[in-house]
Amino acid sequence: MRFKFAIPSYKRAEKQLTLKMLKDFGFEREDIILSTQTEEDYAAYKDRYDNDCIIVYKAGNSATDNRNTLLGYFHENDWIMMLDDDISGFYILKGEKLPSMTKGDGNDVMHLLEAMRTLSGARPGSAVVTDFCGRKLSLRL
Repeated sequence: MRFKFAIPSYKRAEKQLTLKMLKDFGFEREDIILSTQTEEDYAAYKDRYDNDCIIVYKAGNSATDNRNTLLGYFHENDWIMMLDDDISGFYILKGEKLPSMTKGDGNDVMHLLEAMRTLSGARPGSAVVTDFCGRKLSLRL
């Protein structure tokens, strides 16, 4: 099963950093869903980004409404990651401190998503361990 990326946005048709990052990483149009809350935004986003992502519209008055529109778009067992619309990069901690970071790419994002999927399989009273970029991630419930 493939992950889908959900991006709620409001009044930022001119600057979609997260969409650009995901497209630069090679993710397909069908895997990126962007939500708007006004007819004005919907028209502007469709005009600029219709070839890059799926754009959905439902009138709303808050960030919560916008996020709920996206949640309502997906099916119950879909794997989704909801991202803000102003993310310009993905970085991986390579050492023990923040200065030792390296810019990630689409493969790193997919490895992270797969690690999250593995961790999500944890059940009460169990522990799950997975690997991400040479580090062990564990979840104990």
